[in-house]
Amino acid sequence: MELEDLIFGLNKLPCRYRLHTLAPQAPNNWSDWIICPVKGIIETGCDGPFAFHQVTAIEIDPIEKKWTGKRVPEQEVDHSREIIQLLQQTSVSYKKEKGMFCLEGFVG
Repeated sequence: MELEDLIFGLNKLPCRYRLHTLAPQAPNNWSDWIICPVKGIIETGCDGPFAFHQVTAIEIDPIEKKWTGKRVPEQEVDHSREIIQLLQQTSVSYKKEKGMFCLEGFVG
């Protein structure tokens, strides 16, 4: 599986994504989607497009928060299992810290 295929699979999950780039700035904003519009390019709803070689890491928040109503507590759904299944099909290295996935080692 190539990185584009991984991104396609991740985008099907209701998670949040954040790109870390080579630009000397704080991490970019969280977004509800991530795509590869063309081979070698990645973007989120808040940032991009960036070439793969400009991205140093991708952060994934695996927790989906479902709002039902004012008087009902938010329901949290953990999509970690699905993310790990996708990652096991690639050579992308990742770590999980404080509940967040951080994908690294795929940029040139």
